[in-house]
This record gives sequence, structure tokens and C-alpha cells, in this order.
Amino acid sequence: MHLKDDVLQAMGMGKVFKDATAAINALDFHRTEDLLVTSGDDDQVCLYNVETGRRECVVHSRKYGAGNICFTHHPGTVVYSSRKGPNHAVRYHALHDNRYLRYFDRHEDTVRSLAVSPINDLLISCGADNKVYLWDLRSPTAQGVMGTKNDPCAAFDEQGLIFAVATASGLVKMYDMRKYQHGEFERFHIADADGAEPTIASLRFSLDGKRMLAVGGGAVYVLDAFDGSQLCRVATGDGGPGSHGTTGAGAPTPAHHRPLGACFTPDGRCVMTGCEDRSIRVYEIEEGGKVDAPREVACWPGHAGRPTCVRFAPRRLLAASACQGLALWVPDLSKCGTDLFAE
Repeated sequence: MHLKDDVLQAMGMGKVFKDATAAINALDFHRTEDLLVTSGDDDQVCLYNVETGRRECVVHSRKYGAGNICFTHHPGTVVYSSRKGPNHAVRYHALHDNRYLRYFDRHEDTVRSLAVSPINDLLISCGADNKVYLWDLRSPTAQGVMGTKNDPCAAFDEQGLIFAVATASGLVKMYDMRKYQHGEFERFHIADADGAEPTIASLRFSLDGKRMLAVGGGAVYVLDAFDGSQLCRVATGDGGPGSHGTTGAGAPTPAHHRPLGACFTPDGRCVMTGCEDRSIRVYEIEEGGKVDAPREVACWPGHAGRPTCVRFAPRRLLAASACQGLALWVPDLSKCGTDLFAE
């Protein structure tokens, strides 16, 4: 089953939140509850109920800043990285009573990405110090550490059995969660037709684990997660360096230099990405199709700025995207009828 084209073409802004006073730098949906959380350059962490369309709470991290925010398994707790000062700890925060539960403090430079396991309390953090740490949310002590050559980012697959680490040179390494200490079981390089290797800003697996999405170098790359072959490349019009959250020696990246956001649709058939013209575009990933000429399925205009955060909800036919404003996208059923899925 997959979402029909006319459903994706009928998506429009159902709700727009303009609470932020600076760019939103990350957003995440909870896996089992109708909740969305954002972190922003204004040091705000906001929790939204996407069933009611209301903001439920806002907390501030004025001393440390907040970025790379992710839900844990509990709907009231999140983890996020620091953006200010010399302390580069990852913070485990209970939102409703606004207290820190734990700090994960080993990085010596800005944390660039966070990934929470879908099946347990494990967390991966990647930093500008070229270190990748594995944490258990129940302990402040790192469970493992890996050194990389430059600028790592990481992602878990949706079964929690595998994680991938990418670096600025376009190198992606695949690890078995049960024996990562023995090194990667697979590696491959992402490269353009001219051989240029992009700086990878973020990674994401499709829900079925068969595909992987990498953002960087002004493009979105869709890969076969088993052999690394490139299935699709979407140019976003973003000419930036593709750095994920930092510039220079780990300094936070200005909003206008951040890479544009991208994600899979829940069926894994399409990739949706922010574009430099401030729209969201949806492209079909065709097996055996032209890598550099994917079919555009839909275009969603309406953002006032570059949409650097894009996610599809795991429980509802709803997507979220953000520049400084947060938009929730839903289909206009009068344009697509009630038959939303096709075989």
C-alpha cells in the first residue's frame, strides 16, 4: 500500500504556528503519541499536540541553547544538544515539570547530530570533535565511543538493529548494533556523477529499512541501504556547504546556511524535501529510474523562509515543516476523495 499521488498533491497548510522569534533548528514526532517537539535558535523548546493543533508547553534553555531535539520513548521527555558556551553536553529534559534528568557530557566540541534508538534507551551523539558516542539514557557514562575522520552524523534503522555513521567525505559505514565494537560490516561512498563527494549533513532510514536518505552538498541522496547504490538524487537549490548545525570550529550555523530538511513519506515511495525557493517538493523514488531526474509528484508552497526541518508524522496523514514558522500539512479531502491509498 502506498499514498496516492493526488493525496500528496492535495496537501496544504492546515495550521501555522508563529510562536518562535528565531529559526526553528530541529523538530521530531513521537513514535506512539500525537506529539511534536521543536527546538529553536531563540532557545525555546516547544511541545505541540498534533491531534488538537495546540501548543501544550514551552520551556527555555537560555543558558545553553537547544538543537538537534529528539523525543525519547516517554512522551514527556526529550534530549537535545547545547548551542551556547563551552559546555557541549547533551541534555535529557522532562518537559512538563521543566527539569533536567541527566547530562551526557563527553564531547569537546559542538554536538552535530543525535539519534535515539526506536526499541530501547540507547542514544547516539556525533560531534565536531569527530567523536561518536553511544549512551544509555539511564546512565551518564558513555557505553561506547568511535573516532571518525571528520564531521560525523548518524542514524538508527527503524528496527533498532543497525546504525549508520556518515562523514564529510561522503563515506557511510554500517554497524550491527550487537557487535559494533568489531567495526562496520559494510561501507560505501556517496558521490555525484563527476566524482565529487558531498558533505553529509544528516542520515535517515525508511520505515522498512530498505532505503537510506542522506542530505548534503545542496542535494538529497536516496540510497539502497543494503549495497549503497544510488537510487535517486534531488537537487534542492541549496548551494551551502551542507554542514549540519555548525560552521568553522564547531560554531553554530546561521539559519540561512543550514542544509534544507528532507525525509521519506511513510510508505518509503517518495522523498520530500525543503527547497531554496521556500517550497516543499515531493519526488518519487523509481527503481531503475533516472538517478538525477526523479519524477516530481507534488509541490507545497507557503513558507516564508527556507524550510530546514521536514518530517512526516508516523501515526497520521500529516507532515510538519519549519523555517521560523512551524507548518502542519494535511490533505484537502475534497480534492482527493476518500480512497487515499493504492496497491
